[in-house]
Amino acid sequence: MFDFIHTDAQRALSNEARIFTKWVPKQMILDMDTEKIQFPHAYLQEAGRRNLLGIRIPKRYGGRGLGWVEDTIVAEEIGVASYSLACLWGVGADIVAEAIREFGGEKLKQEIVVPLLQGKLYAAEGLTEPRSGSDFFGATTKAVRDGNGFRITGQKRFIVGGEGADYFLIYAKTDDKAPGHKSITTFLVPRDAGVKSEYLYGLMGVRGGGAARLSLKDVYVPEEYVLNEVNGGFAVFMKMMIPERLGTAAMTIGSVRPALEIATRYSSRRKAFGITINNFHAVSFKIADSVMLLDAARSLVYTTALAIDSGKANPRRIRRMVSGIQDVRHRGLPGGGQQRHAGHGRHRLYERLPHRTHPPRYLSVHDLGRDQRDHAVHHPARMVQGIRAGDLENRPTRLRTRCIPGRCQRREGFRIRDKLVPSPRRPLLNDQGMTEARNLFLPFSANA
Repeated sequence: MFDFIHTDAQRALSNEARIFTKWVPKQMILDMDTEKIQFPHAYLQEAGRRNLLGIRIPKRYGGRGLGWVEDTIVAEEIGVASYSLACLWGVGADIVAEAIREFGGEKLKQEIVVPLLQGKLYAAEGLTEPRSGSDFFGATTKAVRDGNGFRITGQKRFIVGGEGADYFLIYAKTDDKAPGHKSITTFLVPRDAGVKSEYLYGLMGVRGGGAARLSLKDVYVPEEYVLNEVNGGFAVFMKMMIPERLGTAAMTIGSVRPALEIATRYSSRRKAFGITINNFHAVSFKIADSVMLLDAARSLVYTTALAIDSGKANPRRIRRMVSGIQDVRHRGLPGGGQQRHAGHGRHRLYERLPHRTHPPRYLSVHDLGRDQRDHAVHHPARMVQGIRAGDLENRPTRLRTRCIPGRCQRREGFRIRDKLVPSPRRPLLNDQGMTEARNLFLPFSANA
């Protein structure tokens, strides 16, 4: 689908990315899934050698100098082999390199961007903290002025690539008294300045990407490593949300494609009552629905990419468009593929894809669904972005409704910021109920 709207150059680029994905060794993917490989340096080195990093970065810095449509084309094909590999491919060359290109000086571009796109350096983004994820202004990492630089102290968690990155894009508070959008600064922090990767998370899926918790204690960073300007981190953050969300959406499409293709192949071979199960409407209609969802998601991704390339779309509208794209990953596609396999969808049967033009896939349909569910879980920002700030302030959130024949017991929620909501049937939540409700939004302690 959509090949007919691509130019010859775009189709050639897609084929180039597909050939690279075919190159990915089987053992690398399996070892990443079992976490024998915690950071695949060889993969990023090969991507750099093939000039497939930094698709939108100008050629003078080692990129391709292309647009968003070309970037999404490559991201989709990259995602087919492994969602973990796609995340590592995007975080350094798409997010960090883009931030330096937009807001950094020429020295940083030559020092970091050029070797980064050659696969000789690796970078990661440090945004999420123990007590702040979607709450960008709730960051507790602080940077204090020290001569011609800053000393940064704080923690970052769930950092993809944290185990292998040489540089980190870090957001830190530099003015506690200023309004939120004028209080945060973005820094490029070298690992050897004192950044420590404390431990790895045992993720449910999306493994082998070096997800780590970073610790910064009195780390000195020269002022020349500040992006944009002091207290200008909000502008960097808003700009970086576009490559982060749109890039993730494009690679998600690639990563769910194999689930659909494996399910289609399986349904044409598996027999029941003397015929293959794709002859049953319950099966064939489900696959048709999955194809529709996939094409709808791809259409939204490419429409958004075209909107950005046109230069005519409002950035706020673009951010809203990309925030809702990724529901495809947990609305029918991976799970539907597992359902079509029945019992076989619950074990780890490794198999290649049938079509010769597609890269071989070594993770089972079970693993595909697991990876997508894991990514949906560790990105709760999707939920927050889908609700207006006014809704969070004014609408109660129902925690649980339990209906029993003859009676219905309800427990009402609360407004964000711990403002209790009265229930017409029951009094306000007591201390125990409030604690239980709060824990739904703060599942991890600061020392977790």
